[in-house]
Amino acid sequence: MSISLCRPLIVVALAAGLGGGFSASAAAEPFTCSASALKGSIVGQAPIDPVTANAGQSACRSDAGSLSSALAAPLGAGAAQASTVLDGPGESASDQHASSTASVADFRIGALGSLPISLPAPQMPTGLDAVTVRLSSTLQGLGLPSSIVVDALPAARALVPSSALPDVALLGVRAVRSTASARCGSGSPILDGSSQVSGLTVLGQSWPADQPLVRSVGLIDSRSISLSGIDVNQVVLPAGLSYSQPVVGALLASAVRSALAGLPPIQIPATVAQVTTTPGQRSQADGTLVQQALRVQVSVLGTPVADLVLGEARVGGRSVSCASPIAAVAPRSAPAPASQLAVSCSRRNLTLINVVERSDHVALLGAADRRYIGRRVAIVFTGSGRQVASAVVRGDGFFRTQAPVPSEGIRHTNRARYVAQLDGQRSLALKLERRMRISALHHRGNRVLIVGRVTGPMGAPTIVLRQRVSCTHDVIVKRIHPRADGGWRVWLPAPRGQQAAMYRATTEVRKVQSNPRLFPTFTLPGYVSL
Repeated sequence: MSISLCRPLIVVALAAGLGGGFSASAAAEPFTCSASALKGSIVGQAPIDPVTANAGQSACRSDAGSLSSALAAPLGAGAAQASTVLDGPGESASDQHASSTASVADFRIGALGSLPISLPAPQMPTGLDAVTVRLSSTLQGLGLPSSIVVDALPAARALVPSSALPDVALLGVRAVRSTASARCGSGSPILDGSSQVSGLTVLGQSWPADQPLVRSVGLIDSRSISLSGIDVNQVVLPAGLSYSQPVVGALLASAVRSALAGLPPIQIPATVAQVTTTPGQRSQADGTLVQQALRVQVSVLGTPVADLVLGEARVGGRSVSCASPIAAVAPRSAPAPASQLAVSCSRRNLTLINVVERSDHVALLGAADRRYIGRRVAIVFTGSGRQVASAVVRGDGFFRTQAPVPSEGIRHTNRARYVAQLDGQRSLALKLERRMRISALHHRGNRVLIVGRVTGPMGAPTIVLRQRVSCTHDVIVKRIHPRADGGWRVWLPAPRGQQAAMYRATTEVRKVQSNPRLFPTFTLPGYVSL
């Protein structure tokens, strides 16, 4: 979640600290992020990139996309999603975390028969259009010559079955997922990424999904077709001769059949595909990290057929300044209104606002009463009872830190919760995994932007968004219909006469897809300075 600082406070503080020399051109570049679920090329078709998030943007922002229609043959996918998230308590890059995620489920490259792929022609014995047939003495006694020349090529071609690539999935992948993240650490951008691939099959056979492979795969086996089974009625005789002639016709058919049986068979060449899979490809250059879950390259008989990337997540921080100018110069007596709103209606002077699992860590955001600015907060993991992180309360009243990701055995349970502690104060325990989150919250001019997501299986078609108007009273400000992937975004008029606002969203979800029973779920409170 991203909480904007009060703009007047920022401008005044910077002007005082820098002697009025601040300008927009001097501002550091932001983090960048984008995601693509599936992109690449298929022979005979235009390049594809149907599911993206924040593509082509110069700055990272929260965005999401999902597969809205079926892919063109021979491709298919059960689901594809791409999302980007920018969160953090401040507008400085040093306070923010940029991430991107791309995933595809039940992907397949199906039957290739619809593509313009030329299969090799059958190899016919030479001279089939002019085969010499020696005739018996009986036929010669009936006035025929000792030999005749026939055209057996049409009859031989009739023996060859129509060739087509098999009507089975060439390649299948149960699931792929890539994540990439960018944040500040030790005064410089830190970029990281990871990916997973599972259930890789080629022509129905399982392949290792965790290592690069290059293999030849037979699509059509080679075989031989004997000319002994030829239909002699399709062999063209010289003019004046016919298989329908009494006596002569049967003897001619026997002679032609014997001559053809001694010829080499028709050869059907094999059709071979070359399949290359490259999982977990990661590159980093010029301040940008690109994490790809799986690259698939397919060629048939040496002709490129497919070159696809499944699950690409991208983040960048080439020109990001990881200094914290706002925290350094903001007066200790004037913390951000949003941080103080977060603790104003509680008996606790310390609160955790958000807990989010990233690719390699757990990000935590909290707020404290102004009296604790400059003090260090301890973060305790309730599953073990041990301190796992700490953070200093900044001049804006927020604190931010990160903790190790819990072990798999506890990560998805109710025991995976975090508590902030300081001077006997103890925040409420926040659960790591939630079905509904606010991922971004910004104040822009006279409007507030709220971005969130519900994790499926979905239930109620409506999300109810509430605003706190007093410590004991909320009002409904919007009803929203989420997208098919659970993402939602809404602009609201900024409340007048307030320095900060709190929002919370609720809906209902299914525990499992097969059970229609609905359960309520809700976001954590989101706070924004106005």
